[in-house]
Amino acid sequence: VKTRHLRARQRLRQEIEVDLSPPAGGPGGDQRPAEDLVAAMRDDEILVRRVRIVGAVPAVAVAAASWEVLRAALVELGRNAVLHGGAQNVDVSMAVPTPGMLVIHVSDDGAGYEEGAWPGVGMGTVLSAVTTDMRGSWEIGIGPRGGAAVRIAVPLSPEEVATAPGAFDQGRLLVTAPLAAQSLVGFLIVLALVQIGEPQDT
Repeated sequence: VKTRHLRARQRLRQEIEVDLSPPAGGPGGDQRPAEDLVAAMRDDEILVRRVRIVGAVPAVAVAAASWEVLRAALVELGRNAVLHGGAQNVDVSMAVPTPGMLVIHVSDDGAGYEEGAWPGVGMGTVLSAVTTDMRGSWEIGIGPRGGAAVRIAVPLSPEEVATAPGAFDQGRLLVTAPLAAQSLVGFLIVLALVQIGEPQDT
């Protein structure tokens, strides 16, 4: 039982938690090239050799805080496509259709989504962070190969990034609260059994 819970916690940490330490390097020390987002996806152990770039990646930089949110979102989208949708390939394209706005398309050849279905906890958390932390937007649909297709649009300017509490923290709360409640229930059951087993005063 301990081993199963340990593995579950490790998997949850990989899918949900995000390293919020400032990335090293980059222009000005507080920005990262957009092309590094694709490299981050390809570095993920589940997405290795599955990520394909469609078109040219624009030579733009993203604010460090925004870059981290986007990295987590893209990795989670790719992992979700592979682990839950059975995708073999994940296509990524980026464009700057208007000055100061980065648009990212992620599509796959997996099973896709059922109409009206809401993303799971991990995916819902990172996509919510796009709107909550970055004042961006996202849409989910069906891709050209029948799999899922997600469009993310975010501002490039750090002044446009929201400073409200992060959706990542909200997502962690959604995940950890049931685990904490389960642990409390187990503790109360054990305590009750111990009390039952104690000799009663006469």
